[in-house]
Amino acid sequence: NGQTLDALLPRESRASQARRVEELLAEPTTRPAVRESRTLTRAGEQVPVEIARAPGINGAHVVLVMRDITARLRLRQELEERYGVLEPSALVEA
Repeated sequence: NGQTLDALLPRESRASQARRVEELLAEPTTRPAVRESRTLTRAGEQVPVEIARAPGINGAHVVLVMRDITARLRLRQELEERYGVLEPSALVEA
């Protein structure tokens, strides 16, 4: 909601994460792209996020969406502890 990129990134990784976001934006926008990263909550807590990029209307804009993936990563860890290492193709999101 109107935050600058620096406000969303952990201080110690701002430079590297900003480069990753720039790379994401520089890729052709004809297809969606997704990357995992970390961001800061308003309380200053770091959380894992998925950053998804999609082309905007007529390719004139780019839409970035950051989604908290804490629960998904926790579930993945629980499944791996129970069943061993899982292949990404074995994980299906609802």
